[in-house]
Amino acid sequence: MAYSLTPAKVVALITEKINGKTVCDLGCGTGNFMEAMKDAGATVKGIEQTTQLATIAGDQGLDVENRNFLAGDLPEADVYYIYQDDRVLGEFVDKVLADDIKSTFIVAITGSTLAQLAMQQLGATKIVGCAGHFILYIWET
Repeated sequence: MAYSLTPAKVVALITEKINGKTVCDLGCGTGNFMEAMKDAGATVKGIEQTTQLATIAGDQGLDVENRNFLAGDLPEADVYYIYQDDRVLGEFVDKVLADDIKSTFIVAITGSTLAQLAMQQLGATKIVGCAGHFILYIWET
């Protein structure tokens, strides 16, 4: 039987980082992680580029902006959560460094060696790895 990291299980690993904080989910989809973070005591907001997904999240009463999070400024938040592919993650890291954004970032990756090396070079702390397919990092700038 495969081990599955549900949103609630992932959030349980980061609860002490998000409880009582404002968290922005970058690329929030339908809001599953936002709901789990809200249940863990966070105030949540999200950004989703795909209109259909942003609408679904909004229909659940979640605060979601329908736009590309790489375009323009990030909303103010204590913590940012991002789970994207290597290309988008690379562009995001470039944006954070170029804009000199000071915050805590919870970065989820899907086992890519390139993304793992990037997180290590940035000094991120590995929180959990699941059979090499899902790795969670905390990156503080």
